Amino acid sequence: MNTEIQTKLEQLALKRSVAFCYQCHRQAPTGRCATCGSDDLMHEMAGVGCEYGTSWIVEEVLRAELTAVNTDEAFEDSVSQCYPETTKVGWLELVS
Repeated sequence: MNTEIQTKLEQLALKRSVAFCYQCHRQAPTGRCATCGSDDLMHEMAGVGCEYGTSWIVEEVLRAELTAVNTDEAFEDSVSQCYPETTKVGWLELVS
């Protein structure tokens, strides 16, 4: 993946999540748990869960905010735009 895009997605993931101390089950927005002092923190995304790293947050944001493309329908549209409804191949007439 393009490093610039990946960097921006990671920044977005950090904005959409809060640091979370799994040991104490507390949010740690400063980057250090106020209870135990740990800086080994997960990231919590409201309504989704918590986990280490940011790749899962990026996947969740993309899944929630992008519309999936129907490749079969797009292919059929592309073919129908390129060829007329009836195409003659040799002695065969093909109707789409």
